[in-house]
Amino acid sequence: MSTEIATTPSTLLAAIVESSDDAIISTTLDGLVTFWSPAAERMFGYAATEMIGRPVVTIIPPALVDKERALISRLAENGRMVRNESIRVRKGGQQLKVAATFSPVRDEAGTIVEILSIVHDVTEAQPSDLVRRESGERFRVMADATPVMIKSAGVDGELDFVNKAFLEFTGRRMDETLGIGWAEDIHPEDLQGCFEFRITAFCERRLFQHEYRLRRHDGEYRWIIDTDVPRFDADGKFIGYVGSNVDITDRKRAEELDARINERTRIARELHDTLLQSFHGLLLRFQTAYSLLPSRPEEAREILEKAINAATKAIIEGRDAVQALRSSTAEANDLAAAIKTFGEELTASESDSISPAFRVEVEGKPRNLHPIRREEVHRIAAEALGNAFRHARARNIEVEIRYEEQQFRLRVRDDGKGIDPEVLSATGRDGHFGLHGMKERAEIANGKLEIWSRDGAGTEIELTIPAASAYRAVRPSTQFAPKFLSTANGVE
Repeated sequence: MSTEIATTPSTLLAAIVESSDDAIISTTLDGLVTFWSPAAERMFGYAATEMIGRPVVTIIPPALVDKERALISRLAENGRMVRNESIRVRKGGQQLKVAATFSPVRDEAGTIVEILSIVHDVTEAQPSDLVRRESGERFRVMADATPVMIKSAGVDGELDFVNKAFLEFTGRRMDETLGIGWAEDIHPEDLQGCFEFRITAFCERRLFQHEYRLRRHDGEYRWIIDTDVPRFDADGKFIGYVGSNVDITDRKRAEELDARINERTRIARELHDTLLQSFHGLLLRFQTAYSLLPSRPEEAREILEKAINAATKAIIEGRDAVQALRSSTAEANDLAAAIKTFGEELTASESDSISPAFRVEVEGKPRNLHPIRREEVHRIAAEALGNAFRHARARNIEVEIRYEEQQFRLRVRDDGKGIDPEVLSATGRDGHFGLHGMKERAEIANGKLEIWSRDGAGTEIELTIPAASAYRAVRPSTQFAPKFLSTANGVE
């Protein structure tokens, strides 16, 4: 059963928090309210329309404002969740005693952009067991009413609830799904990465979102975007996650189609701007030489010699382009080995001249790069090396790969003739798109490309990508959900 949902995971989670008795508030780092849950409306008496865009200090007593700002400042600096008991002020002036949990919200690059606070009113003691049971029942009723897959997990990461839509999607019974039973439907290629990502997020107690393939009841694997938010009890203690799964297969297919079309367009553009233009120029030279043969044979011969040299260069450019296109993704899993192989092939092709010394250096402990980033890094390195071997007339060409804590770094250096300043400022020679293409690939990889060069002083190309974008999630501690790790590794 497949249901089209015209909404987003964040919208779904906003609907889910409506069942919470705790106020959920999101603010910018400057303290402006960006989200104000229904529970916040009930707790503080302000409607969302009154508070969104206003300073959150509206509900904080003046005497406590500086203390609260210092707390948020520390959180923004160290990125660690903070729990705090304080006082808040309702609309009309009534004071409430609250227990609040503050968590950082990060963007795709890992930068903290907002603060999420969950506020529990502890002014009066309540029968906690009854409240929890009523809240849990409301959540289950609402979750079963939505066509989106909803689930919740405990502190060990194992599912303790899934809604009807989840069961209908997988075709499994509840008892087959809870715990880690649902993991049997994850695509084998995604299983380990999925669990490692989830457990890392569990350990850090942060909101997370990731994509993987999940088997539907008819046996087809569908791409899922899984969004989960942490839950805390009245005392600020972590009690697990609640999240949603949305089928994004159709969107992924559309994106892949666009990517293939863009890649074909790029290849067509490169062929047009290199090979086809080169051959068109050769044809004009041959025609000129042919017309001069009867009356001016020596001039015709000189034109033919130049045409032959141009043809040789065109063949080299075509060979390098094909070599870059057929670069093996599997081999690129070992980035240093793939780049070294590519450079050695270019070295071997320089048999008619003195080949430059070529080497690849790796600094830091190698880490797994995100597949898309790895492919773009490899293509950028291949383009830079192709330019260095073809045009630089260098004695030495080196590649440096650095796995740093905060970022990934790639450098390609040569001691050749350098790049003409006009060519560099124009991002490439007229009719050639190598430098421009590298900058485009750097943007796709969420990175930054810089080029330094001077006439006679060589060229250095540096690519940097923030760690949050470059690296796959590191393997977490087995403190949480050890069954997940054993399942992902195929251990019973």
